[in-house]
Amino acid sequence: MVTEKIEFTNYNGEKDTETLYFNLSPVELTELELSESEGLSNKIQKLIKEKNNREIYKTFKNIVLLAYGVKSPDGKQFIKSEKLSQDFVQTAAYEEFMWSLMSDETKAANFINELTAKANKLTALQDSKKNLQLDNK
Repeated sequence: MVTEKIEFTNYNGEKDTETLYFNLSPVELTELELSESEGLSNKIQKLIKEKNNREIYKTFKNIVLLAYGVKSPDGKQFIKSEKLSQDFVQTAAYEEFMWSLMSDETKAANFINELTAKANKLTALQDSKKNLQLDNK
C-alpha cells in the first residue's frame, strides 16, 4: 500500500490535509500491464520520451483511480469502487495530488515504482512458494 499525505485548500478556502491510500494487487498490476500491447511500463517510457502529456495524464489518471481506495476501520479490507473513485475525483485533494504527479516527474516515477514494487514483491513471493511446492513433490 502506498500512502500519500496531501495538503490542499478545500472548497471552503481552508487549508486541509488528507492521507490518501493506493494499492494494486498482483492481479490488478498484471491486468494493467497486459492492457497495453507493448506493456504498460513500455508505454509509459515511450510517452515520456515523446513528451505526450495528454496520454501521460490519461495513463496516470487510470492508474491512480484503479489503485485508490479506503481502508476499513478495522484495517482488514482495502475498499475500492467506481463510486469511491468518482467521489475522489471531485475533491481538492485529488486535484492537488494529480497536479503534484504531473508537475514532478520524479514524484510520478516514485509513485508508480512504489505501487508496482509492492505488487511485484507479492508476485515473486507467490512464485517462490509455488517453486518450493513443486520441488517438494
